[in-house]
Amino acid sequence: MFVSHCFLAIGKHLGAPVVGVVVSKIHDWIVSNMASPLNPSYMSGVYSSYSQEMTFWERVRNTLITNYHTIQMDYYMENQLEQVE
Repeated sequence: MFVSHCFLAIGKHLGAPVVGVVVSKIHDWIVSNMASPLNPSYMSGVYSSYSQEMTFWERVRNTLITNYHTIQMDYYMENQLEQVE
């Protein structure tokens, strides 16, 4: 589950749940596939140096960084997902 979502197609094809193992902090773009909430206004992103206690502007910056990385990964992975489907 490090970068690519392609492994999810195997579970979909077999009708089986997919169990992933992540040995680091979960990347922001994977959280949505795990049905976990991601709220960058109070949860620091994987590429953010902020802690849980952030000022307003740190929260804004963290939200922008998190959304940027998520959109960027969706853009680059879209072609792979189309090929798998």
